[in-house]
Amino acid sequence: MSNHIKKTLLLSVFLLSSNAHSRIHEFETTHLKSMGGTGVGGLLTEESAFLNPASLAFFNSSSFFAQKDLGKLTSDGVSQPRPKALGFVMCDGNPSLSGSLSYVNQEEDIFKRKRWGLTLSSPMSDKSAFGVSARQTTDENTLTKTSKKYYQAVLGITHSIDEKLSLGIVAYDHSNLREKKPKLKLGFNTF
Repeated sequence: MSNHIKKTLLLSVFLLSSNAHSRIHEFETTHLKSMGGTGVGGLLTEESAFLNPASLAFFNSSSFFAQKDLGKLTSDGVSQPRPKALGFVMCDGNPSLSGSLSYVNQEEDIFKRKRWGLTLSSPMSDKSAFGVSARQTTDENTLTKTSKKYYQAVLGITHSIDEKLSLGIVAYDHSNLREKKPKLKLGFNTF
């Protein structure tokens, strides 16, 4: 193998590893997957840990959620690799302050992610709520054996316009990440 090819391969591995922490998709529950991207504005319980923390304030019950994605799907008889994931959420809804604790373990190609999250949400009025999530994430590139641990805050507001329409706004803190991701999301949801 020529030196030029070796240098090109090494440079490719280096560039791939420098973006190692941006290759994993955000964890989605099966409910979020079925909503087609409208979750930011939805009134959701367990999903509030991953998307809009404010929506948890609209629920006055406790719940436990677990989901395991096995990693393979077949489409037209062809096996395609898919991300493997295991996620847990414990929620406690309360009229004055609701909260949840979440954990996600994901594998996608050569990348792994472990994330712990704490979500708190409180009503601002009968139809509006505010929430915040604090996350600790460790992303790992298994090819280069590098990892990065970082912390992130997510702020959310949910407003129920009427019985059939809700609005959500979410702001993400990406100050310690190199990747370009949206810092603000807005969503509407109809029931």
